[in-house]
Amino acid sequence: MAKTTGWLAVCLLAVCAPAGAAEPARLTGSRAAYEAALDAAGQKGERKLQELEAAYESALRNLEEQLQRQGDLEGLLAVREERARLRSGDREPAAAATNAPQPLGETREKYRAARRGAEAEAAARIVDLTDRYLAVLSGMQADLTRTGKIDDAVAVKQEAERARGSATYTSAAFVAAEYAARMKAAAADAGAGTAETAPVAGGGGRPPDAVSFDGHWYKVFASGEGWAAAEARCREMGGYLACMGTRGENRFIERISDGRSLWVGGSDAESEGAWKWVSGEAFSFTDWAPGQPDGRAADADYMFFGTPAREAREPEGFLGGRRDLKPRAYAGHWYGALGQGGHAHWTVPAVAGFICEWDR
Repeated sequence: MAKTTGWLAVCLLAVCAPAGAAEPARLTGSRAAYEAALDAAGQKGERKLQELEAAYESALRNLEEQLQRQGDLEGLLAVREERARLRSGDREPAAAATNAPQPLGETREKYRAARRGAEAEAAARIVDLTDRYLAVLSGMQADLTRTGKIDDAVAVKQEAERARGSATYTSAAFVAAEYAARMKAAAADAGAGTAETAPVAGGGGRPPDAVSFDGHWYKVFASGEGWAAAEARCREMGGYLACMGTRGENRFIERISDGRSLWVGGSDAESEGAWKWVSGEAFSFTDWAPGQPDGRAADADYMFFGTPAREAREPEGFLGGRRDLKPRAYAGHWYGALGQGGHAHWTVPAVAGFICEWDR
């Protein structure tokens, strides 16, 4: 298989600064755990790229045989050239090849799209790991400062600055942001009535334009249904309302929601205060907005993700009585919605749609 190339290789080869002789043991242990997690994430991303490359090579072989049977010499030679380029270690296909036969162009573009998605997934994992590491360092720095261990606190501060400015973190953040921007631009270019916002006709499986992250697939739908109707539509497509089990997944959903307030798969309708995910996964990671869930009414049973518009007129107690929230002030947090969210006709004025998730 071809040798690793691209930004992911930088992540795999990145070496953190060596531990200082006088640094606190807590810092040494935390750095070692972070480095190990980064290495595991990098290797996981690299394995995914290798799998995609092997699948692309197989598709090219099949296409070559097909073109040979058809007697298409020009197409056959173009595919052989592409296979030779791949074997040379150049993983990334040329962005454009106007003279390439249509079957090769389509196969190449599918591989490019899958590769971009896999790289974005790997980047999001690295960003999440680094953000968590920085949070640990922040708490460590505060503890050391409070106990008067100023030199140790300075060492932790320097490590945080190094991690935040490292090529591994900055490259991953750039890749993740670029991919999110690409997906948003593609949806905008498609115009109104795209698959992202169009109603789902009948049942069916996962839409082809769903976006992948960490082995799952997600898609935003702009719609006025209540929570129960949104969940039913996701189930019709073989999925369910999105459930966030990790901070990385939460951050990914924040990016694709693009500041909109959307129904997600949390509910305490079965037992007041006992929130559950519709997927059945453990409700262990939580990211409630300030004051949420406010518990002011027994029918605050359904969860949405994002921030309501400032001008929205919510039922009493909708956000713990806070009327001064600015749009996107708490984007990425969860809210328990008041009202009969289980009825298909009911909707919170600020909720603009819902997010479906698929396991495969």
